[in-house]
Amino acid sequence: MNQPAPVFPLAPPQYLVDLCDLLKAEYREMWRWFESDRFAAIQRESVELDLLKSTDVIEESTQTDLYQAARHAAGSLNLDVPISLYQSRQTGTLNASISMDPDHARIVLEGDPAGLLDLDELTALLGHELGHLLLWEERDFLIATQMLYTLGQAEEANAVHVTTLQRFREFAEVFCDRCSVVACSSPETAILSLVKLDAGASTQVDLDACLEQARDAIEGARDRRDGSATPTHPEVYTRARAVDLWRHQAEDYETAIERMVCGLLSLSEQDLRDQSTIRKLTRQLIDVTLQPEWMRSPAALAHARLFFEDYETQSPKPASVKQKLASSSQDVCDYAMFVLLDFVTADRQRLEPALAHTMAIADELGLNGDYQELTRKELRMRKKQLEQIEGEANELIARASRSAHIRTPSRDEDSATPQEDNADE
Repeated sequence: MNQPAPVFPLAPPQYLVDLCDLLKAEYREMWRWFESDRFAAIQRESVELDLLKSTDVIEESTQTDLYQAARHAAGSLNLDVPISLYQSRQTGTLNASISMDPDHARIVLEGDPAGLLDLDELTALLGHELGHLLLWEERDFLIATQMLYTLGQAEEANAVHVTTLQRFREFAEVFCDRCSVVACSSPETAILSLVKLDAGASTQVDLDACLEQARDAIEGARDRRDGSATPTHPEVYTRARAVDLWRHQAEDYETAIERMVCGLLSLSEQDLRDQSTIRKLTRQLIDVTLQPEWMRSPAALAHARLFFEDYETQSPKPASVKQKLASSSQDVCDYAMFVLLDFVTADRQRLEPALAHTMAIADELGLNGDYQELTRKELRMRKKQLEQIEGEANELIARASRSAHIRTPSRDEDSATPQEDNADE
């Protein structure tokens, strides 16, 4: 990407990079279509037709200041492209948008932003729209944008694609808000432009009060783990706060922005990246559970291969699992506990030592109280029984380890079903 040299780093948020990599890896055929010359020609024709049907060209002779502001913003972003401004025929909204044409800045104004914003604020607004073009100079981001709009806005779009589009779009807005700052050379002006457009009023805005309100709304929802993982505060709060964190280069500001946009990792509100994260979390959790050789019975390995057909044990990473669960909602923690319990019941001959082993894992992951309650309910065990198993854990695990086969079972033996294994015994 041909980037400018602002005071602050102007790089795409990691979320956008991750989504591009994921889409290229998992949607290869679709990606190839969207990067084809044929699709580019169809898209260009669609853009021109849509502008013809729904907008009127703003002549530079009638809006000289507006065009000068747009060119100033483009220069600040090191963009050298033709610029055309259009007026939408729709009424009732105050906004601006840019067509998906990476070779020509076609900016559409909705309502009358020029009647609401001063010239510097208009420069910020136009800089934001041109930020999309700057992002699309790296063609992967344009392809990902087009793919996700197609997937997320389809008539029968699934919830994961809808959530992915929503978050991808919001992270793109975060990047473009930074471009807005670079265009007008003022974080305060960029935030004011954003807030005034959202309010639809030219009244005086108290910037400090606005940022404090945004910070309080976001901080108040930050630590919820009740399953309401997705933030409920207005998007304008997220974007204003994101600019504020970025301009001050707050410690770990990118992670804080991700938390604002995505909330906690949740099973009920997943995007495509979350799905990949949960797959990795599951694999790591199974690795931790099957670390001891005595836990890797044919029945347990057969169960592991119900999750991952090609499963082979790898070096466990309990610290990584614990870190991920710490930033997850309760439904992900519940899921992790059920995975542990699965391997307790996968081989009934080793139930008690496996339970003692997984209770120790749950304790290391910060789940022990909840895990004991779950096992008591699901296995219909009394509290005293669990306490006894926990008290005798070392002895139970040592006995199971001594009785385990010294040699590692072959892949064919691992693949035997639990019923076949028990029948042989």
